[in-house]
Amino acid sequence: MQSGCLRLALVLLLAGCARMPQYVAPAAGNTATVIFANQMPHKAFVRHYAVPQDCREQFDLPDIESRGEFQIPVAAGGEWAFAFGAGDEKENCVVVGSFRPEMGASYRATLRSSAGGCILSMVRLSDNTRVAFQPKVLSSPYNSTNNSACLPAQT
Repeated sequence: MQSGCLRLALVLLLAGCARMPQYVAPAAGNTATVIFANQMPHKAFVRHYAVPQDCREQFDLPDIESRGEFQIPVAAGGEWAFAFGAGDEKENCVVVGSFRPEMGASYRATLRSSAGGCILSMVRLSDNTRVAFQPKVLSSPYNSTNNSACLPAQT
């Protein structure tokens, strides 16, 4: 059952890829840098959610080849939500959540295989410390009323 739910979640996140606007990095101001590293055996995708509470206003980032990485500037000082996932028709995994980037900081978000799925590790590069990543729960079915892809974070 869990595998079916994960497959459905990946399909929902991938739905409308051609229609999804591309992420536009902040040109200036309070920014941080995130390196997304794909350690999965499949190509990975990253989505940014401009409304982090329930993952609305999705933006595509470039796909990341297996064992590849991609670096982007992100807005600092507030919650920055994203989905990071990889898979094929037989297996897939996606992690959805948010963190609070600090101005001028650099981070590395690494997606790797694990027994039963995948895990995301996120560290601040200056001191290699773990970052507080707040996982979110994918909504199923996809809420087309307000275009949300996840449920609000539990408090």
